[in-house]
Amino acid sequence: MPSFSPSCWLGLAGLLLCVAACDSQAPPRPDPTVQTQQVQFYSGPLLLEGTLSLPDTDVPTAAVVIVNGSGPVDRDGFYVPDPNQHPPFYRRWAERLTQQNLVVLRYDKRFLTHASVDPLTLSQEDQIDDLLSAFEYLKTRPEVDPERVFLVGHSEGGNLVPVAAQREAGVRGIVVVASVAFAVDSLVVEQLRANPANGTDLIQQVEAAFALLRTNQFPPGGQILGAGETYWREWITFSENAGALVLAADKPTLIVQGLRDEVFPGAVLSKNVALWENVARHSAQVSFTTYPNLTHMLFRAGTETVSEDVLINIAEWIHQQ
Repeated sequence: MPSFSPSCWLGLAGLLLCVAACDSQAPPRPDPTVQTQQVQFYSGPLLLEGTLSLPDTDVPTAAVVIVNGSGPVDRDGFYVPDPNQHPPFYRRWAERLTQQNLVVLRYDKRFLTHASVDPLTLSQEDQIDDLLSAFEYLKTRPEVDPERVFLVGHSEGGNLVPVAAQREAGVRGIVVVASVAFAVDSLVVEQLRANPANGTDLIQQVEAAFALLRTNQFPPGGQILGAGETYWREWITFSENAGALVLAADKPTLIVQGLRDEVFPGAVLSKNVALWENVARHSAQVSFTTYPNLTHMLFRAGTETVSEDVLINIAEWIHQQ
């Protein structure tokens, strides 16, 4: 069975498969009008690190936890092996949401903070533990209305927040951004096929590895594109049941999908849109919104500029709940 270097981690954050043309420009500096604090909180025995963005108000207000997409992506949205690959889009999301009177917490993944954590041992359950710990920490902040804390999950994170919301009754609502609504292993294969730089051998190897995983023949210690068996097995389960998990969470839910999302190649994007549309038809609590010109990171297509409109709309939706 082939193995793949963790540096080749294929993530749905669009980090390695970005095919959209982007403007060449320096990464934006932090917005000086947004007050931030560096914070720490525990997830089990692990001390995690994050950044809290605070609006200019003396009244406790609604708050959100941003739950990152896959791979070695830090709290700002930088791809750690190559921070110059794209701008810090999570930081931009946080700044724009904070300007709409929301407290925002974003945090680093456990294996980015603790070198002793092997990414190959990371599971989706570990990440759910971490996001719920972030949620519990955020509720303790005096700037936050503890009854109005939301989870905003991007890409892989969007498959985790419905699970977390089902387990934690105190979650007020969830926002699912650019997340897969069908089995992620089939999406990964389509991503590989869509990239002309990938040879037939690589595609066949990855297909064969996922087939072994699905038939319970995956070898101990094996990996697929830098992640281990448990990680993929859990993500496949969460993604292929994405719609059912959103409905089971029984929370106000906003699902957002850009129609220039490079992570969903060709007809795969239409498939994803149709699946989320069907979920929204089954519950008055679920809203689904598409944006014609937005990419996976909520950039305006052809640029590295985060759309103000979509973040304002997300903030307005949160304040209405």
